[in-house]
Amino acid sequence: WGGTDCDDQDAAVTSCSLAQIGLTEIGTLPNGGFAQASAITDEDNGRLVIYGGHRYHTLSEDLQSYDFIDGSWQQLDPGGVLVGARMGHSAIWDPDNASMLVFGGQEHGALSNELLALDLSVPGSEIWSLLLPKADAPDPRTNAAMVWDPNSQRILLVGGRGYHGPLADVWSLEIDVGGSASWTQISTSGIDATRTGATAVYNAAHD
Repeated sequence: WGGTDCDDQDAAVTSCSLAQIGLTEIGTLPNGGFAQASAITDEDNGRLVIYGGHRYHTLSEDLQSYDFIDGSWQQLDPGGVLVGARMGHSAIWDPDNASMLVFGGQEHGALSNELLALDLSVPGSEIWSLLLPKADAPDPRTNAAMVWDPNSQRILLVGGRGYHGPLADVWSLEIDVGGSASWTQISTSGIDATRTGATAVYNAAHD
């Protein structure tokens, strides 16, 4: 979901995004769609949840869901802290806390290193909270890759783009049940991992 449309001419997202993967849409697509939004699958409630992004250089704070069962879109109205509009943030599904975790992104000219959690446990009663890690967080950035490591019950964050260009650092985030967060920078070796806008998946066979 997201990116350019089928003819690759602008940042609008059209129904082809769903048709190409065999889904049927019912209702209205969220404001024509946004680029550089984040999206996760809410595995407990069978839906796609999408937050933020931009359309024609206008940032969005919209929170939308797409129901995999009935194919409908819904505009969500979460409670909790005000998170504002942003783009280029990273997001992941936290299965232990039934939440969407959001890191970083760009907010009207400034980069962020905030860590946000959206409680998705009760559809229709979503709640945003700001997590305050016990240790120093990664530098502000956009377009970092983030992945869930089920073997170690942690989240891994790689690279992105900071104020001075692409980054290569790797971080581990551990969140206890209840939302207590802790960042740890990981020392790595091997090839240069400097990159931005990368996509990551977890290889369970090789940890």
